[in-house]
Amino acid sequence: MPKDPETGKKPNNPEAEALAARVTELLKYQPDIEVRLTKCLSLCSKPIAWALDNPERHATTFAPATTAEDMAATAKLYLSTPLGEKMPKKDLPKEVKPTLISRIPPFKA
Repeated sequence: MPKDPETGKKPNNPEAEALAARVTELLKYQPDIEVRLTKCLSLCSKPIAWALDNPERHATTFAPATTAEDMAATAKLYLSTPLGEKMPKKDLPKEVKPTLISRIPPFKA
C-alpha cells in the first residue's frame, strides 16, 4: 500500500480494519479483551498477522488470519487458559492450528 502523501504513513489495510471490527463485535461482551490494529508484527509475507497478549499469559502470534469467528473463539480460549500456561494447540479452532507462529512465555517482574 502506498504511503499517505499528507502523513507519510501507510494507511491501515481495509481488510484488516473490517476483520478487527467484526472481531470487536463478536467480543463486545468480553470486557477483558481489547482489539487493536498495529502496523507490523514482522510477518510481512503473511497477510494479516494477529496476536494475543497479556502480561500474565503467553503472547501468541498467528498468520495468516482466518475468520473473525475463529479469532474470537481463540481469544476466548486464551482467556480461559490458566495464567502462565500455554493455550492447548489441540483446543484451537481447526483453521487456526496451522497458523500458530509463536508463543512467548510471560515475563515476571
